Amino acid sequence: MLSSEERRRLADMAAEIARADRRFADGLRDGRPCAPRELRWGAGRITVFLLTIAVLTVSIVLAATGVTILGMCSLPAVGIALGWVVRGWYRC
Repeated sequence: MLSSEERRRLADMAAEIARADRRFADGLRDGRPCAPRELRWGAGRITVFLLTIAVLTVSIVLAATGVTILGMCSLPAVGIALGWVVRGWYRC
């Protein structure tokens, strides 16, 4: 259990954050670390990440089986998608 002093300090910190960033304050109030819009972005990025891993796997298999052009053409798309996903992890 938190002492009354610790609860007061946490409430002060939450109030300070609420003044600085309204979206983050909404997330704190609801018990989530991010605002709902940020959660949707996160879910979308995870989906893109998983699809990117699937495309990477297929492109490696295609390149290994001799369909080199298809395999090599999809690798830049994988790099672009992974960059988009990783950059988005720091939004929230």
